[in-house]
Amino acid sequence: MADVRLHHTPDGGEIEFSAGFATDEGLETAVYLSLFGGNFDDDGTEATTAKQWWANFSEPSADRRYRSVTQSLLYTLPATLVNAQRAREAATQDLAWLTTFGLATSVDVSVQLPNKDTIKIDVDIVSADTEASFSIEKRWPVQ
Repeated sequence: MADVRLHHTPDGGEIEFSAGFATDEGLETAVYLSLFGGNFDDDGTEATTAKQWWANFSEPSADRRYRSVTQSLLYTLPATLVNAQRAREAATQDLAWLTTFGLATSVDVSVQLPNKDTIKIDVDIVSADTEASFSIEKRWPVQ
């Protein structure tokens, strides 16, 4: 099944359109939405359950809900080395569903702070028949 391709730009996620919508036959869109597809005010905890993305409320399986701890962390904490480690842990948590649902045998996340107030998240996914790598570099919004 193909998704509409959503890719990262400096302004956030963008849909590609050229003589029709570009599609994503892999996991790029799913990875991007897992990391940045929730509600900014939802940090993935029980305390913010009421603030989660509106479509989650009709999803019966908690494993299929977008709660994006990564996005919340980047919008609430400053760019520090300690918080970069927390961002790696959050991204790992946000992408855990890939192994839970058998789409990957392993998911490896690394995080760097390449420039002041910039985060780079690298994701390597291995499944039985393929490997995929994704890199998202974006401004860390909280100074």
